Amino acid sequence: MSATAAPTIENVLDEFLAEQDARLSPATFRKYASSVELLWIHLNGYGHEGLSDAELRRFERAFEEGDEEDFCRLFGPEKIVEQIPHFLYWFMLRKVFARESDLLAAATTSRKLVRWLVERGYAGGEAAERALEAATSARADLPAADRLARVLNEHTGGMFGPEPPRPGARIVEDYLTIERTEPGALWFEGGLGPLRVPDEAAELARPGWGLWAGLACEDGRWRLLEHGIVDP
Repeated sequence: MSATAAPTIENVLDEFLAEQDARLSPATFRKYASSVELLWIHLNGYGHEGLSDAELRRFERAFEEGDEEDFCRLFGPEKIVEQIPHFLYWFMLRKVFARESDLLAAATTSRKLVRWLVERGYAGGEAAERALEAATSARADLPAADRLARVLNEHTGGMFGPEPPRPGARIVEDYLTIERTEPGALWFEGGLGPLRVPDEAAELARPGWGLWAGLACEDGRWRLLEHGIVDP
């Protein structure tokens, strides 16, 4: 790269990792490096969805020429902060299916990366503020959501599943949004609830979080039959 060339995503991620390698323990650096690798995959796979028409044409030309990692080699670091919320709250949950420790590592690394980009003048403005807010919130939200999904899975009987609903039970299968919680119970928008759950599940859950779920109402009591990923 020439002295006057604008840095690409690839350039700044390499620079960021080099600095972290010099200051972090080997174990902590491995977590940073793994998170940045996942961010790299996300950006190359999905970053183009936010491009302007002109940028998209440039991206498509490079991709058609065989460069499947062209996004990070074509565009600048401002594209990183634009994608951080989507990376954490969608890619890590729905594509990586990451567990608690990896979700926390990705959120921690993303927060450090955004601050680093701002400090060096590589990014700024509202996009950087949104990215920093998302990364900060994700440090608590993502591990809690993953833990909630696992507690609910244990509650429904794990891999063997729950008892089938009784004949005549009211069945609801839909994407449900948590409306409120109290010890041992959840309510969902649409007047569904209370759903009896372990106390830990009620403590972890937050109003506004969503999940696909199957519920059965038997004798006036709601029971969880199955569920998907919890979306914080």
